[in-house]
Amino acid sequence: MTDEAMAKSKETFLKPIEELLPKIDEKIKGLTGDGKTKATDSLTAVKKLIEEFKAAPTDKFQSLMQGITDKVAELKKTVGL
Repeated sequence: MTDEAMAKSKETFLKPIEELLPKIDEKIKGLTGDGKTKATDSLTAVKKLIEEFKAAPTDKFQSLMQGITDKVAELKKTVGL
C-alpha cells in the first residue's frame, strides 16, 4: 500500500468516528457517577488509540482499526447511542 493510499484509507476509516466524538462528549456531560467516569475514561482511550492509529505504520494498521472499532462500540453502549 502506498503512503498516499494508506493516508486515504486512514482518513476514510476515522472520519465517521471523529464526527461521532462530539456527540459522545455531549452524552457524557449528561451522565453522573460511575457511568460518567467510565465513559470519560473510554473516550480518553479512544482518542489515544486514534492518535496511535494516525502515526501507525502499515503493519500495525489493521490491529489498531479493530481496537478502535471495539472501543467505540463499547463507548457508544456506555453513553446510550
